[in-house]
This record gives sequence, structure tokens and C-alpha cells, in this order.
Amino acid sequence: MVKKLEYFIHGLDEARGIVGRIKNEGFFSGRFASEIELCILELAGNLARHGGGGKLLLELKEEKISLRTENFLPYIPDFSQIFSARGHGLRTVMRIMDEVSLEAISGLPFIVNAVKYFNYFPTYRGYYAEKGLKFYSIKLPVGRLSFFLRPMIGFDIGGDGIFLHQQPDKVKLTLVDALGHGLKAAKVLEMINQFYQDVQKINECDLELLHKQLQGSRGAAMGQVFFDLSSKKLIFTGCGNISTTIFFKTDAYKALTSADGIVGYGKLRTFTEKVALDHFKYLYFHSDGVSYCWLRDNIGKDFGPLTTLAEGVGKYGKNQDDILAGVLVLGEI
Repeated sequence: MVKKLEYFIHGLDEARGIVGRIKNEGFFSGRFASEIELCILELAGNLARHGGGGKLLLELKEEKISLRTENFLPYIPDFSQIFSARGHGLRTVMRIMDEVSLEAISGLPFIVNAVKYFNYFPTYRGYYAEKGLKFYSIKLPVGRLSFFLRPMIGFDIGGDGIFLHQQPDKVKLTLVDALGHGLKAAKVLEMINQFYQDVQKINECDLELLHKQLQGSRGAAMGQVFFDLSSKKLIFTGCGNISTTIFFKTDAYKALTSADGIVGYGKLRTFTEKVALDHFKYLYFHSDGVSYCWLRDNIGKDFGPLTTLAEGVGKYGKNQDDILAGVLVLGEI
């Protein structure tokens, strides 16, 4: 059964009254009703406050909630505003839902999707830079993974992507920045996806196998982050310009080293580092579509990890390159 509602919001007064209108319709019920209503209230407030008003469309289908906001003002919302102090409702939904995604495409709606998987959660998925700026936030056994993807301005698809494998005691992130842009770069992502369709076991590192898989393609910079919860270790193996930085609980930080080279071209060179999971709190990563000075310039500022991430994409993202940038908050679900 699919439920749909549509509201027009012109100002803050209408935004504040939206939850009462939703309750009268009997739209939400069950364990998470109040949290979801809080999210809707604050998203409506953001729409009125930052978007000049607009149309709010709600859709509920089984365990998937879709909130679409069509702005009166044609602009891309400032994600750092959404993740700052005014975004409690969105963060609440991120805590209770297994996966949340947002899209901001110039001239098109600002979209929020939230999914509660309960006992079912896919063990393998791939995410690609396509059709504008997108944000994903996913609960993992090791913590919460949040990341942005966007193709180079002027392209509908790009070569930046992230591949996620998970089991109860193991999680692996494969970070990819394929050489070039557009369809040729996206072809590399498709080759990697095809490789992983046949992989049953989560290996600590499979860059050598991927190196063979990508022979004849443009190749890619790649980093693999492997979390072993049984031994409480992070193992990072990298080749090329994927930047990965861990922030310790002491607020010190360390960039994890990636070897020079290209996966799929020439002779493969990799570098591996290991870190104890109980020593750090954040893992940031990005392709060279985000300036290297992003984290350096934000050290010491009183931002949460999501606001820092949004600042990085908004202020340090390059229009002339694909973008992959993310953060894993250890232990946060």
C-alpha cells in the first residue's frame, strides 16, 4: 500500500503546522512515528527558511519514506545548513533508519529517501557519481558511513564510485576514482561492479585481481578500507590519488599512505597500513575532485563530521572533476 500527501509551504507558520495536518491524515503510525514527524517538521522549516518556500510531497511505501521538496527558488540547497544545528530532524531519521539518501540537482527537486531494512540488508552494493549531487548515509556494523558523489559539471555520469561489502564481523569499502570523465570513466566502474558480482567472500584486499580485471581500460586510483571487527583493526591498501585520513580520539590526525600508480595500468604498486579501531573516531576519504587542503583548513573548527563533510564538498569541490568524499563515524549507528 502506498500513501501520498502533498503540501504547499509559504512560510514558517505553515511549516510548524504541517505535523498536525499529517497526524489528521493518519499518515504515520508505529514505533518511529514521532521521530519521522520531527524530521518532516524540520525539513519543512528548512524549506521555508532557506528555500523561500515550496511544495512538500510525502510518500510512504512499506518501509521506505520519500520526501520531495520542490523549491520556489531554483537553487541547490546548502547541505552544510541541513547538517548544522538546524538539521536535528534529518539527523534523527539518520539514527533510526538504516539508509538515508539526498539528491540536489539544479532545477530539480531536493529529494530525501529513508529506508528501514530491519532484518534484511544487502551484503554488496555499488554507488556511482551520476545525475547531480547525491548524499548517502548508511548504517554499518562498524559505524555510520556518509558520503557525497557527483559527476563533473556538464556530465550525467562520472568515474568516481564506492563499493560496499559487509558481513556481521567484516566491512570493506572500495573507493574508486577512474581516470577521465563521462562514459569512458564510468565504464571502469561497471567493470569493477561486474567483478564483484562473482565474489562471494570478503577479502582483506583484492586490488591485484582488480588490476587484472581493468587491463585494457583507462584504469583507476583505488583505496580499500577493510574493517575486521573480530581483531578490531582497520587495514588500508591504496594505489593512486585516493586520500584517506583518520582522526584519533585525541584529535590528532594521520593521512594513510597510498602508493603511486594506477590500478589496471602498468605494474601495480600498493601500500598497506593498519590501525587499531579503538584508537580513532573518524575516517575521512576523498578523490582529487575535492581539494587536498579541505581537511587541513577545517582542523580546529567546531564542526561535526557531517558539517565538515558538507563544507568540504561545497567549498572545496571542483567543478572540473568528479567528486567522491565521505566520512565514517566509528561506532555511531
